Amino acid sequence: MARTNGTLRIGIIGANWSLKVHGTAWRMLPGVEVAAVCTAHKETAEAAAQMFGVPKAYWNVDDLAADPDIDVIDVGSRPSYRYDMVMAALAGGKHVYDALPFATDAGKARDMHSAQRRAAKVGVVDAQFRWVPAAMHMKSLIEQGFIGQRLVSTCSC
Repeated sequence: MARTNGTLRIGIIGANWSLKVHGTAWRMLPGVEVAAVCTAHKETAEAAAQMFGVPKAYWNVDDLAADPDIDVIDVGSRPSYRYDMVMAALAGGKHVYDALPFATDAGKARDMHSAQRRAAKVGVVDAQFRWVPAAMHMKSLIEQGFIGQRLVSTCSC
């Protein structure tokens, strides 16, 4: 999957959670470069690229998917938007990382899997949040009893 120079170039869809958290995780890997960010608006894409030192900004997923310099597209948008983004990435010949929840229903999940198989690209669905340094630190503090005993947990997407 890596290029001849050994660098794997990632395009991240989403400037909030995705670029901040996924971008940090990608950058921890040797031989990986966060090479592009894509949001729905030119202003936010360009601002995010500048703020996080990302070379390219896109505000159209199809343009990101068509970029020959991008190897992997990290689809980190809201789950209700992901289907079209994943399908565009695969149609553009890109490998895809799609975080949980990766589909809004089983039919779309099957469609995405079929498209990934037809494209002969790597398609990854992963919940990597637990490996982000801040989450690991929080887990450690909880295990040490630093913040007291957990009585209730709430999770929302």
